[in-house]
Amino acid sequence: MWWTTITALEDTVLIASLVLGGIVLAFVLRATVSISERARLQAPVWMLLCAALAWLTIGFGWPKLPTRSALHVVPVLLVFVAYGRLLTVTLFDWALSRRLKREAPRIVRDIAEGVIAIVALLVVMRTAGVEATSLLTTSALLTAIVGLSLQDTLGNLLAGLVLQTQRPFDLGEWIQIDRDGLQIGRVVELNWRATKVLAGDHQELNIPNSQLARGPILNLSRPSRVARRTIEFVVPYEYPTQLVNASVERVCHGVPGVVEHPKPAVMTAAFIEYGIRYRLQFSIADFGQRDSIEAAVRDRVWYALNRAGVPFARGAGVPVGPAQSGLEGRNLETRTRAIRRVDFLRDLPDSAVAILANDARTELYAPGELVVRQGERGEELYLCVSGELLVFYTADSGEQVEVARLGPGGMFGEFAQLTGEARAASVQALSECEVVAIGKAAFSAVLSSNASFAELISERLAERRAELDAAHKGATPVERASIDEHKGKFLDRLRELFSL
Repeated sequence: MWWTTITALEDTVLIASLVLGGIVLAFVLRATVSISERARLQAPVWMLLCAALAWLTIGFGWPKLPTRSALHVVPVLLVFVAYGRLLTVTLFDWALSRRLKREAPRIVRDIAEGVIAIVALLVVMRTAGVEATSLLTTSALLTAIVGLSLQDTLGNLLAGLVLQTQRPFDLGEWIQIDRDGLQIGRVVELNWRATKVLAGDHQELNIPNSQLARGPILNLSRPSRVARRTIEFVVPYEYPTQLVNASVERVCHGVPGVVEHPKPAVMTAAFIEYGIRYRLQFSIADFGQRDSIEAAVRDRVWYALNRAGVPFARGAGVPVGPAQSGLEGRNLETRTRAIRRVDFLRDLPDSAVAILANDARTELYAPGELVVRQGERGEELYLCVSGELLVFYTADSGEQVEVARLGPGGMFGEFAQLTGEARAASVQALSECEVVAIGKAAFSAVLSSNASFAELISERLAERRAELDAAHKGATPVERASIDEHKGKFLDRLRELFSL
């Protein structure tokens, strides 16, 4: 019989075929399974090589050794265990994983390999003349000791099977295992004893399966990978809730990692002793990046409230310091210098510059924030004081096309302010930017008292329109005829709007 031949190590061709066949199968599986599972193929290859070495040692070193000796068990056992590992890799990591489109649970593979190893050991021992069952049944004390010592192990094993059956979480999902939210991590492994969780600080947390099965499990990745997050802030009672809500409601737009649906929302959460608590809710696509995304959103909240001149509440009985006064820290000289840096504004008389500077306000923008948005209407034009800004428009195809980059002294937004049309492009802060916003009323007063200024403004508007037209057509440079054509239209439009 082939079984007797293998255990007796008498057929050289059969033994060699088993070893070589197993090694070839291991290399074939290595080329088909995922990278994370290739390491599991190293052990069976080494087992087969060791079995071949043991077979050669026994066959040539002790040729007269009885075939049912204990040494004959070693190479046979190695061959069976190696093929058991190859079988589980073939079944779970090649066939099952491909069909289910996900990685097979490790606990199932470990149990399968354990069962195969135990069966192989019992069969090989029986072939060698050792009755393993009699060893267990003849010692009731040994059985009791083993049962007590394996109580926790069996509990973890059964709990692991229950977790795999109910599937409250899968590999790669984020779970919370306490009520206070202090233990949160991503599931990276579920084996026969414990579940391995990678916490937010990139430290491994091994939780016994029995403990995990008894406690509450909050799956943060279900029913959707999109996770809802909340940040809170407190504002003094003196500032209207509508002002705060309007200032904060759009801060999440453009923050990397924040999804647009469901839409972010800001709401009045509670009235407390020293102010009104607001709650900003938004959704993120990657729960693992929650800390950095929340930090970016908090930054945006600060910039938005600073632009609105709204301070944060500092606690009961603590006065608001000058550092929180927002616009009070931006003095008139800063705005005046910004106006004087613009080429066609620097020649205005001091009285006209004073009108613009007194009406203007200074605003700060965080990197990535949109100062103006394409398609919106606005009555402010902006002067860049510091930082870098990107001017771009979004084509009908959804592609973003860069038009220009602005630095200190740059101006934008004048087209929508002075013509009443929607903004033709968006402007985004590439770094922290300080800008001066000038309202339409002040510009109207300057135009009314400086008729020749309309010519300069029309030239500027015509250049900007020609640049946008060239960008849309992909043509460079801007043609002078196009500028002259737009200039006449804008001059007529200004005279009509401002009764010049």
